[in-house]
Amino acid sequence: MYTQQVGSFVLNLEIAVYLIAGLAGVLGIRLRMRRHPEKARMSAYAGNAVLLWLLVWKGSLLLFHPVDVISNPWSLVYFSGGANGIWLATVVSASYLIYRSMKTEFDVKAAGSLLTVMILGWTAIYYSAQAILLDDSVVRHSLMAIGAAALYMVMAIGSPADGQLSTVWLWLGLGKAALAFMEPDREPLILEFSAEQLAWLLFAGAMLVVVTRSERGKRFRERAGGKA
Repeated sequence: MYTQQVGSFVLNLEIAVYLIAGLAGVLGIRLRMRRHPEKARMSAYAGNAVLLWLLVWKGSLLLFHPVDVISNPWSLVYFSGGANGIWLATVVSASYLIYRSMKTEFDVKAAGSLLTVMILGWTAIYYSAQAILLDDSVVRHSLMAIGAAALYMVMAIGSPADGQLSTVWLWLGLGKAALAFMEPDREPLILEFSAEQLAWLLFAGAMLVVVTRSERGKRFRERAGGKA
């Protein structure tokens, strides 16, 4: 937990980092939908998703450590559900955003693109904060922040294109797998790759298949259109 002493107050910087990270995702959605008539509505939904994430993340302590909360209710203010709480909050808020996107008559690909922008914005800010506030793994955190920020700009400002979503996730998966070599507590499992790296490589392989099939489909449609 990042904390900062200001006079007699102790500020919880972790909440501030997550809030700013979420707002970066909201900004990304506004940029991506800058010419779309539903920009205001989807931006509001994205803001709701950020608040929902924070509430679930903080409240997850009651789910994972109920005895601690019952014995000391103030623990909800100073603590959270940890990594499990982060995953739970991410699943809940992502499901909410996808649901709202589909209700707004976006297709699965468009909804996935909006969610990806949110995740990349969050990732870029989160790892930037890690690089600034922590003393270890500064280079790894900085590289991850730069990579996520670059992909974020591609998704937020670049023109939507066939295969763009899968390509972005392909590069993110490869980047996570490569930078994991710099983790000090990495435990090799197979061929010097850790379990986390193997999972990311498997994910990147799946995205490569999707990208390849998308490119083949695009060339097929172009040839079919030319013959017509």
